[in-house]
Amino acid sequence: MNKRAEPRFKTDTGVTLQLPNQVQPYPARIVDVSGVGFRLLVEQPLAVGEVLQINVEDRRLLVTVRH
Repeated sequence: MNKRAEPRFKTDTGVTLQLPNQVQPYPARIVDVSGVGFRLLVEQPLAVGEVLQINVEDRRLLVTVRH
């Protein structure tokens, strides 16, 4: 049984992540999205509460890690 408030939709979108304490962005993938968030596939762990910038195409998203 799925208890999510919003349905999730699969995707496979390449993005780059920029952390406040790092000079170089690094690659990641958005693997699903919903009306309230998305799931990232990353090479290194991210801390809950960490703020980061996601660059996707010509957009920049400022987000907070929730899970």
